[in-house]
Amino acid sequence: MLGAREVFIRVNSGLGNQMFQYAFGLSLAKRTSSTLRLLIDSPMAFSRRPFQLQHFPISARVASNLSHAVLNRRIYRHLNRAHRYLPLVPPLFQETKKYRFDESVLHIEPPVVCEGFWQCPRYFLADRQEIQKEFRIAAPLSPHARRWQERIDGSEAVIIHVRRGDYSEPGSIFRVLDEAYYRKAYVSLMDRLGSRKVSLFAFSDDPPWARRILGFLPNYELVSEERSLRPIDEFALMARGHHFILANSTYSWWAAFLGEKEASTVCTPRDWLLRDDVRTESLTLAGWTAIDPR
Repeated sequence: MLGAREVFIRVNSGLGNQMFQYAFGLSLAKRTSSTLRLLIDSPMAFSRRPFQLQHFPISARVASNLSHAVLNRRIYRHLNRAHRYLPLVPPLFQETKKYRFDESVLHIEPPVVCEGFWQCPRYFLADRQEIQKEFRIAAPLSPHARRWQERIDGSEAVIIHVRRGDYSEPGSIFRVLDEAYYRKAYVSLMDRLGSRKVSLFAFSDDPPWARRILGFLPNYELVSEERSLRPIDEFALMARGHHFILANSTYSWWAAFLGEKEASTVCTPRDWLLRDDVRTESLTLAGWTAIDPR
């Protein structure tokens, strides 16, 4: 039987996107005094980017009281048109404003199924401490990751993230950040840190590309060249940094969100996309430095 006070969030795509979806759902459920449930697509839908929130001690559980028809997007969207006549089918609320706060979210009442990426921190910043608690790494790091952890924890670590991968594919709307961006970000960061001794740790989904554009950096280590590390290991290591130079990636955005300390410096690209009609300023949090990627 469908609960009247339940918020269902469809969770998909990469780890950073899944975290945005979860954070949005957690805050919405809290505001509406509801129970949060996760809708996970079939395993085939995760063939490229697997479900990864099981690595965190999250309080929400995967929905088990909805039919397979509701779990299937295509079928559910047809059923949703008739939800007034089918009380077991909750209404669908779909994201329409990318990277921007949608005021209509304030009027959502459960039960409801929410679909979207919800990549606007304003949706959940009021619950930051609770979300950070939900996203503590629960699984132990691998032995290889623990060795890197000791080095990161034992220094004033600057985490540098380079994302390329599918951004370089034809039709991608995401900007591939080049050496010019990382030079400007590094100069900005070091201007703030002055003569303090820092250690540079780089992470990337394309290590050869990272080597190519980060060659100007002094004595950095490219952690991602160690192939034995799992993606969740790399994420956990990134979140242990003191300072951050982010890519236009939700993966490193969340590492900085979770790892930022009172004295941290965070540099982030001002524009994530190649399109001028979709702005991403909302992803630059207060105290962060936005760097022109051009």
